Amino acid sequence: LDTAFLTLKRALLKWSNSKIDFRKNRLKVHVSVYNLLLHAYASDKTHLRRIYSLLEMMEEAGYSEVEPDAESYAALLECLGRDAEGRRDEIQICLTTMESKTHLRRIYSLLEMMEEAGYSEVEPDAESYAALLECLGRDAEGRRDEIQICLTTMESKGINPDCMFTKCTLKEESKNYMLKAIRTVSDEYVPPTPTDESDYSAVLLEDLSRKYGEKQSYVNPYAGEVTPEQLMNLLEEQIKREEEGIVEVDSVLQLTPGQLEGHKKAKPKLKEIEKQFREVLLKAIGERRDELNRGFKRQSVYSLNIAVFLSLLSDQQYVELLMKEIRSFLTIIEDKHYTLSWFELQLGEMVHRQYTKEVKKKRNILEDTKTLYADYVKVYTSKTMAQPNHRKTWLALQDKHGIDRNADENLTRLFRQGYKMHFDTFKLPMLVPPLPWTSTKSGGMIHDQVNLVRSNDSRPVDKRIQARPSSEMLPSLDTLTALGACSWKINEPILDLALKIFREKGDMTLDIPYLPSSYPPLPKIDKTMSKRDRREAFQKREKMVKEQSENYSLWCTELYRLSMANMFRNDVFWLPHNMDFRSRVYTVAPFLQHMGSDLTRGLLMFGTGKPLGPRGLDWLKIHLINTTGFKKRSSLKERLIYANELLPEILDSADYPLEGKKWWRSSDEPWQTLACSMEIAKAIRSPNHEEFISHFPVHQDGTCNGLQHYAALGRDQAGAKSVNLAPSPVPCDVYSDVTELVEKERQADAAKGNEIAKVLEGFVSRKVIKQTVMTTVYGVTPYGAKLQILRQLTELEGFPHKHDKEAAKYLAEKTFKAIRNMFKSARRIQDWFIQTSVAVSKVCLKPMEWTTPLGFPVIQPYYKTTKYNIKDGSKKSVKLIKPNAVKQKNAFPPNFVHSLDATHMMLTSLYCLEAGITFVSVHDCFWTHPCDVEIMNKICREQFIALHNQPILSQLSEELCEKYGFSEREASKNPSIAHLNGILRRVPKKGNFALEKVKKSEYFFS
Repeated sequence: LDTAFLTLKRALLKWSNSKIDFRKNRLKVHVSVYNLLLHAYASDKTHLRRIYSLLEMMEEAGYSEVEPDAESYAALLECLGRDAEGRRDEIQICLTTMESKTHLRRIYSLLEMMEEAGYSEVEPDAESYAALLECLGRDAEGRRDEIQICLTTMESKGINPDCMFTKCTLKEESKNYMLKAIRTVSDEYVPPTPTDESDYSAVLLEDLSRKYGEKQSYVNPYAGEVTPEQLMNLLEEQIKREEEGIVEVDSVLQLTPGQLEGHKKAKPKLKEIEKQFREVLLKAIGERRDELNRGFKRQSVYSLNIAVFLSLLSDQQYVELLMKEIRSFLTIIEDKHYTLSWFELQLGEMVHRQYTKEVKKKRNILEDTKTLYADYVKVYTSKTMAQPNHRKTWLALQDKHGIDRNADENLTRLFRQGYKMHFDTFKLPMLVPPLPWTSTKSGGMIHDQVNLVRSNDSRPVDKRIQARPSSEMLPSLDTLTALGACSWKINEPILDLALKIFREKGDMTLDIPYLPSSYPPLPKIDKTMSKRDRREAFQKREKMVKEQSENYSLWCTELYRLSMANMFRNDVFWLPHNMDFRSRVYTVAPFLQHMGSDLTRGLLMFGTGKPLGPRGLDWLKIHLINTTGFKKRSSLKERLIYANELLPEILDSADYPLEGKKWWRSSDEPWQTLACSMEIAKAIRSPNHEEFISHFPVHQDGTCNGLQHYAALGRDQAGAKSVNLAPSPVPCDVYSDVTELVEKERQADAAKGNEIAKVLEGFVSRKVIKQTVMTTVYGVTPYGAKLQILRQLTELEGFPHKHDKEAAKYLAEKTFKAIRNMFKSARRIQDWFIQTSVAVSKVCLKPMEWTTPLGFPVIQPYYKTTKYNIKDGSKKSVKLIKPNAVKQKNAFPPNFVHSLDATHMMLTSLYCLEAGITFVSVHDCFWTHPCDVEIMNKICREQFIALHNQPILSQLSEELCEKYGFSEREASKNPSIAHLNGILRRVPKKGNFALEKVKKSEYFFS
């Protein structure tokens, strides 16, 4: 052994001096040879020194083929084990070294794969290098050269070590190892001191921050209905639901005796089938895992293998996830075709969510959350708070507790016999208040993960969010928290009525789809028919199939919604929120939520009630008339008088909705009208209506809100008046104004002999062009506008439908012309947006991106894949992903305006929270209690003025110049670059409308 040892040592020294590669000289010295020696020495504990010496030589060789492997360390452990009690520290060091080396090899392989992927989204970032430095830091002295290379690589990529300590979500232990690694090569390095970024940095919120600083306590608008004890009991049920991932909801369909018998018979069969499924799946996963592991050993380290991912969870957990997906699929009742890739995506998301839950368990995050939540619910249910909002409350509690912030048809039918539906947990409301959004990665559900940005691929947005100071994201996070903190309850009389109509037959005039069993039979086609009759029957059949398919899809959605509402009929519940890439806010739950249809809104009421007060009943009456759509051009005073005149009809509708005069059914939004009628009836019949506790939400809606923002951006005098930015005794109606202009044009053309203009006489109405006016601001194309108007014309009685297409095209052109004349400044701005996005896509080949006034980074996610052939005779091709220029151009104007209306909503939300009133929104429709409407209206107007007093277009121009602009030298050499620079700096001129007038405009939001 000694001779072999010395021979190897001499060979190793010769190798290191002459840099000769063993493989080229065919010198068969491999790690396996060393391991033979190591195991021989391990037979005697006196050989420990030689084992250490041999391991040191293997480390210093510098070749991966000679690096100590698991077998090498097994020999060392064998030798140490012969004197285990006296070698405890050395054994621990050995185990730690083994773990770190195993992880280090994996990290290097992953980083190399990420580099070679060729996509910027997969390129290693600060968190990637933080993981590498942490691993290197566990053996810092022996890895100096590797640490230096890592830091140099980071510097070349513009990644500062400071950002790893401030931006990355890491445990304290990980930070210590990172610091140890960095100080190995730079002993004077000092990590940045953590700064308190819990306050707003946006200019628009300076006044709010000042108000917060002046107060010692803050009104909590969500206190009242539930106790801390009730919430803690519900917390356990919510966690159980999130753990299981699937919630079983009883269908509201009534079962016949035969169906009940079938349900009884199906139960034992289902259990047996599920048992068989589990056994087959468990066996298949085990066999597949073994097969993949065998292939993994032969596979290149640069290849991804699913065997790695199958180690994330146990086989039993994978089986349960598959069973959930099978059960969910087999109980889907929609007549849809799901692709394999769709199921793969669903399963992938389920595995990711389950893995996240497992990590939280291992790190005791769930237990910490429960501890914090016990204190949080005490604050949530109290009338005042020590902190200005729920995010700061949660952070204060973290500090207090010392927690670091950082199948075939028959089988399908059998499954459906139970009339149970299975939904992912996040598709249902929560039983307890959502967790406050304290960072971009923490908020929403208790144990499950909620993405801050909802998108099929949110990585570009996530990357930009991480690059921004934390304080710039706080307004968005606090808005999501405030909206999610609002509790809800079901309006039971409306639910019972809706269930009655839904179960009986359905009623499309009330947006309740017909029962599938009521569909008429399809026309038969046989060989005895003539060719013409067959064609007509086939066309009729095709039309009926389409209509029935659409109705069935709507019926399924309504079944889900009503079943969920029935499940929550006796509960208070909450709706966590997140947002899209424009910062527009949405609820996470897709079915039972206030952003849905007329029926859904009629079903929901605030969980917390408030006395109506002196003006609350009046606002309920005005809201009632608003939902009917009967008095759009009347003043608020006239609407109130009209409501009082209609009181007998209102009370009749409330008392006898299906048996009485049914006045409510003539409304534009019948379910909300009926719900409001019932609330008014209760208030009037109460002993004192001012003390009546109302849970009813009153809405204030913007007048064509997109055009309001355009008119404010361009200070457009005429446009501002048309969309109620300017005060007026009665509300202006932009749709009617445009209709008048179009009609004047039509009359003039008819007088000149235009045949289509003559045909349209008496048919140019507000209803025909309303959708086109509404969507012009959101980038509707002339072709899209023609289709919108065509749909309206085809429904007009008496119109000669052979002229539908020509008339639709004519009206679309005239509507665009009228809007351009009415909103001149707004059109100049929209034209500038389009020209800018075209030039950026053409010259820079980049997507449009900008920052909202509250600091949220927006990037348009519209790309296309192009295949290029390599012209080298190899017939090879590459796929390049680049921005979709057409979509980038068409989407920029509406998306920019959407980001502004989202900013306005967020400002209103934050100031309403400071004022202590409930606030929720459906984009540009704001909701609050009847007694607080006037407070919300005042805040809404003030924040719109504050938003548009900012130099929004100038700031956008500066930001775009910085992102996409070129130097004067480059512009002088390239006309396209010079054109781009010119457009970016060409900020449209503004009109002379005085924004302060919005304060006195009664119908701005009404």
